[in-house]
Amino acid sequence: MASRKNPFLSSFYATFVKELKEASMGSLNYLLIVVLSNVAMALSTFIALFYVGVATNWRVSVPNPLYQIVGLLPLAYSSGILFNLSEAFIGERVNHTLELILSSPCSRAGFVLGKAVASVLLETVRAMMAMAIAATILLLTGLLPPLSLNVNVPSLILSIVLSVLSLYGVGLILAAFGLARREFAYVHSIINTGIFFLSGYMYPVDALPKLIQEILYIFPFAHAMESIRDSIILGATPIQLLPHYTVMVVYITSIPLGLIIFSYIERNAKNSGKIYEV
Repeated sequence: MASRKNPFLSSFYATFVKELKEASMGSLNYLLIVVLSNVAMALSTFIALFYVGVATNWRVSVPNPLYQIVGLLPLAYSSGILFNLSEAFIGERVNHTLELILSSPCSRAGFVLGKAVASVLLETVRAMMAMAIAATILLLTGLLPPLSLNVNVPSLILSIVLSVLSLYGVGLILAAFGLARREFAYVHSIINTGIFFLSGYMYPVDALPKLIQEILYIFPFAHAMESIRDSIILGATPIQLLPHYTVMVVYITSIPLGLIIFSYIERNAKNSGKIYEV
């Protein structure tokens, strides 16, 4: 009855229970896969860029390693949230519970929102753990100078909120198409790969060619990356980050579009008696 009355709390709780079960079944494996994989990604990216600088006799500027470490947080939001949301109904289809969810009198948006909020909390914990471990390793090896962060708390909070909401808008549309198309399970992996290489995680977007910058700034991922980074490292104010905020606010308006797509798919599913595939 609780899941019918409050789909948000139901999906939020289910996401956490699933995570805790995976962790309890093998805490060491969970730590290696979930946290240390992010640490390895940050360190390997910095080391690769360092050797690029050496090979080019430092003609190519290498970002401060803090950019790789702090970038784990927006990267976790971009890839983690979108992955969980695009999987929201694909996983239910695999578990043969999708028809039960569609036939229940509950809000699809609430169901997906519960997964989104749980994903935000989980990805934040993972990213913070990975950031702490990576920073410790770099400090002990002398590759990272003494930390001199200039965190602007209001900017950071606003950047995280807008990043999450804009990603929820995109993720809601992906989840809707994941409901409509079986093969969409393969599409979100392509999107996640693109986020890693094109969000500005490896290099600040400003260091890329102008044409690529203009393309990347159309999407919210680079704006999420830069606004969170700049608010932590540079202490940027909300006014300075306004161009990034503007684009993310535009993407928040995609939430109603996702709801419209859900409604369209559900109507066809009820009329045909099966999941409608567009």
